[in-house]
Amino acid sequence: FYLIFMLLTGYFYNFKPVQLKNRPWGSLSANALMGWLAFAIGWSANKFISNELLIDTLPYLLFNTALYLFTTLPDINGDESAKKNTLAVKYGVKSVILSAFFLFGIGLMISFMLNDYQSLTFYILSIPFFIMTITSFEVTNTIKATKFGILFFALSICLKIPVYFLLMLTIFFLTKIYFRYRFNLNYPRILKSFLKSW
Repeated sequence: FYLIFMLLTGYFYNFKPVQLKNRPWGSLSANALMGWLAFAIGWSANKFISNELLIDTLPYLLFNTALYLFTTLPDINGDESAKKNTLAVKYGVKSVILSAFFLFGIGLMISFMLNDYQSLTFYILSIPFFIMTITSFEVTNTIKATKFGILFFALSICLKIPVYFLLMLTIFFLTKIYFRYRFNLNYPRILKSFLKSW
């Protein structure tokens, strides 16, 4: 089911006549649904599907959607020139950042209410980066919030599945080797990016 959903969503997201990626609310809905379904599949692996699914996955859905909103910002000038009707183009940088911060805040509160320590981990670690976005309204800070938000999300998984950390390290060093030999670049540089963020 998940594979079929991903294929259909991917097709409608990228190709005409629908091409959801060029529709503000269509692109948001598609990305939110794809992210939510991934969480739902993981949740249902250990529990029977019930109403709890919608509640338990809310912090993850809201965090994922907030980060998606940030990803619409770096290409705003190019999208505007190409006459793409994205959320960033339609509503502007400030509105998108405020919306992402609002979703983040709601997700954080729900995490506290659910006593979901896994989601609280990446929410709390991400707070400084999200605060930087609304104190500056600069796209560069939304990129940092996205990068570190994803990193903290991945690290939170290690709390339940420690072996996942080994997988992360393996992928990290393989990526560094690839960029070193393919492009002669020292990438990714997590520590340097973190220090520059402050």
